[in-house]
Amino acid sequence: MEDKLSVIIGSCDLYQPLWKNFDILFKRYWNLNTKNLFISETDPITYDGYENILPGLNLPWGHRIGCALEKVTTPYVCFILEDYYFTESITSDFIQKHIDILEQHGADKIMFDKLYPAGVYELKHIASDLYQFENHSQYLNSIQPAIWRTEYLKHVLKPEYSPWQFELDGNIFTQTLSPKILLKARENSVYFNYARVGGRVSEGWQEVFIKEGLTNE
Repeated sequence: MEDKLSVIIGSCDLYQPLWKNFDILFKRYWNLNTKNLFISETDPITYDGYENILPGLNLPWGHRIGCALEKVTTPYVCFILEDYYFTESITSDFIQKHIDILEQHGADKIMFDKLYPAGVYELKHIASDLYQFENHSQYLNSIQPAIWRTEYLKHVLKPEYSPWQFELDGNIFTQTLSPKILLKARENSVYFNYARVGGRVSEGWQEVFIKEGLTNE
């Protein structure tokens, strides 16, 4: 799998308190041998298994992620942020099945998430649990965990973007490309999103914290 997929984990110095629990769950549930690029600003993640990318302070988020993408040699990347904590096992078979779907459909990105109510995503049903984003949908650039074609992500991620600009303002540019973005719908997510807009902790965190034996250190 290491010749097909790399992992990019976006973060910043301010979010360092989240790294310990991210690392615990990433090592527990990411059951693949991959190159894992961890992007911050000046502070490195000190746990084993990551290559630090530290472009420096006062650089836009998009620029820093772009620095990591230039180091990617695989055709696909799993792009995640440090506040997305895996809570189910991610295996080579799981990833290969999603890459196979990408290749079969000539797609640019595939998400693996719950099927949200209409109005969040605009989707058309392809087959079984597989959906495609309509070109006019919001969140074509959703940064929830997903597998992207590396060259496609390089193209749509502008250096000046913040994460929110990428998802919202960047959506306008992405619509002009008419990309093929897929959702492999699941009953439950394979991850827990720790933080919401404004730094609010997501509902259900205490249950995840106890169940997974996490730390406040």
